[in-house]
Amino acid sequence: MNVLELKDITKTFPKNKKAFTAVDGVSFSIKKGECIGLVGESGCGKSTIARIITHLEQATSGEIFMNERNVTHLKGKELRNLYQNLQMVFQNPGDSFNPRIKLGSSIGEVLINFGKPRSEVKRTVQQLLEQVGLNPEFAVRYPHEISGGQCQRAAIARAIAIEPDLLICDEATSALDVSVQAQIVDLILNLRNEMNMSYLFISHDLALVQSICDRILVMHRGRIVEEGSTQDVIEHTAHPYTKLLLSSVFPIHPDAQWQIPTVPQATEEEGNACRFWQRCPYCREQCKKERPELKKISEQHYAACHFVE
Repeated sequence: MNVLELKDITKTFPKNKKAFTAVDGVSFSIKKGECIGLVGESGCGKSTIARIITHLEQATSGEIFMNERNVTHLKGKELRNLYQNLQMVFQNPGDSFNPRIKLGSSIGEVLINFGKPRSEVKRTVQQLLEQVGLNPEFAVRYPHEISGGQCQRAAIARAIAIEPDLLICDEATSALDVSVQAQIVDLILNLRNEMNMSYLFISHDLALVQSICDRILVMHRGRIVEEGSTQDVIEHTAHPYTKLLLSSVFPIHPDAQWQIPTVPQATEEEGNACRFWQRCPYCREQCKKERPELKKISEQHYAACHFVE
């Protein structure tokens, strides 16, 4: 069963009297216990997808399903109930906590809001802190009194407090030192094994996603241009854009000599052209006139390129 399914999600913003399409017809699903990586450069629409799923942004069109229930237009109490099955860990952990409230109170507030008896909250908060590798004494500290890595662990503790079906990690390690990133990744892997949650792990770092995810979705200027198992996407790369991303992460990649220019913003004037044609070494006339759709390369491996063969 799919924990999450997006169907043809589009999000358009007005900009200088014109339309800027941040997300353009995105569809994918996440199964129970599955970890999906959503990767791409800054500005490609990854975080907008996360905000749409969590209803921090409303999609212009398309549908969202949680556990096979249409949750696209939920409001009020129904939306509040949705958050029992859906939680998010943000990029900057310090900004996700109220600086005037102790960590234990912030975590406990989630438990209370979703029906946990107050008599059990303190003990549960301590257990959660231990579960994410923090001393229970951290419950009486304020966010500014701990390190960034410790604060992110506390944010994860708060997110898993109500045992959601899906945890969205939006660049959850990018603001941390490399050594601390490794610790957070190990924590996420351990929690996944313990709790059998589904994950949407959003990152610009393919190397990091490779170590965590079962499948990878590569996003370029609002569209999914390649998707498949982690092994297929990393070892049998099909789309030229994915090759560029890999060359920026892995110096030994055969296409490491490629350079990634600045990403131009998507505008409606582009019509049906492939949005990557100006940067693609394989570009042909068809690419300038016809936008490619995802085509099957092998079992569960797809790429949006006219000449992927």
